[in-house]
Amino acid sequence: MGFEKRCVIMATIMQTNIYDLIITGAGASGLMAAQEAGRLGLKVLVLEGKASAGAKILMSGGTRCNVTNAFVSEKDYMSEYPRLVRHVLQAFRPEETVLFFEDRGVHLRREEDGKYFPESDSAKDVLKALLGAVKDAGVTVQYEALVRKVENGGGLWHVSGEDFEHKAKVILIATGGLSYPGTGTNGFGYKIARIFGTKASVIS
Repeated sequence: MGFEKRCVIMATIMQTNIYDLIITGAGASGLMAAQEAGRLGLKVLVLEGKASAGAKILMSGGTRCNVTNAFVSEKDYMSEYPRLVRHVLQAFRPEETVLFFEDRGVHLRREEDGKYFPESDSAKDVLKALLGAVKDAGVTVQYEALVRKVENGGGLWHVSGEDFEHKAKVILIATGGLSYPGTGTNGFGYKIARIFGTKASVIS
């Protein structure tokens, strides 16, 4: 095989390893973003530091999983950017969340205080629906892939850990805050934001 042909093959291999989007964290936010991006035709990789996804989903609502609330506004969130939160809530309203899960076989029940829970009272059903949506969208999920370094160079993001390195045109940090370190929310996202001069906003 000639040198030029080998170079073409290597360039092709390198290009296929470049993702449109890398998401760090396979929690609710990361999985929702991943399935949406994949559904739009993007090549997406989700990196999850734990051996499985959705640790906080499984423990939320006393393992019942409070999926959404009929009455929700930016006032229900602690954030330095309430207008941003309002725009996010307007872009994907509670009724759309209900339809999302209904379409995936998870029927939600609205309680008197406006909270929506799965009729099965099982957070596992919520996580299963999210993982199913991610799979159907053609998204790749890599487990036990704890991100330790993020760099930008050559117009691409380089995301690496102990035994992996991936490249992407865009990265989305969805690692959570510092609320439950045992679930993997160790504040890494804040560190990355500071490194690249982005002011981290706490939304909880």
